[in-house]
Amino acid sequence: VIVGYPKDYAPALLIDTANQVRAKLEANGAKKIVFVIDENSHDDSRWHTGHKLQRENYSYILKKTLEIPWLAVIFKPKRASNLRQRLGSVERLLDKAIATGRCHIFEDSSRHTTSAPPILAGLASDVCIHAHLNGGTAAIECALESLPTLLIDREGAPSSKLYDLPKDKVIFQDWPSAIDALMDYFNTPNGIEGFGDWSSIIDEFDPFRDGLAAYRMGTY
Repeated sequence: VIVGYPKDYAPALLIDTANQVRAKLEANGAKKIVFVIDENSHDDSRWHTGHKLQRENYSYILKKTLEIPWLAVIFKPKRASNLRQRLGSVERLLDKAIATGRCHIFEDSSRHTTSAPPILAGLASDVCIHAHLNGGTAAIECALESLPTLLIDREGAPSSKLYDLPKDKVIFQDWPSAIDALMDYFNTPNGIEGFGDWSSIIDEFDPFRDGLAAYRMGTY
């Protein structure tokens, strides 16, 4: 039974807050904003992504943000309460980026996870990047709003349905290639056709996209 994405009512409620976050970054010189999704990590990388993988998810884009004065980044960690512990030495890069006024982190947390939904950060950004293709629900949330959304297959999930999306326009194998493509996109006056575009398969996840998924589920 397909009902659509149950939180598809959220964007209309969050757009004003998203615009406030964007305006704050733009006031500090940002012209392009990237949203990076952090799916948490664990001390033991046998049972979850290890801290090394997540540190790379932060360090690559933080270095680029510090290098380019018109670029800003938003992070929405799944669990913010232990973020700095998980980042280790990358915390210094994070603090440098925050000091520029071009780095925003959603840190308010509920009991276990960050309270902000991914789409809030997505609505404040120009491009969303989810570096976990094998668990791409946060990316789908952004793609359902037609936001350019990239996937980086860090863990290796070649049998995923998401591999139906175009390689080197949506799917990348590593951070360096994704950042190179991102910079090409931002530096091309009219963008790059098909970059971050999920329209070829989005109907398979939610053919409705009408804000009524929760109502549809409840009434069914």
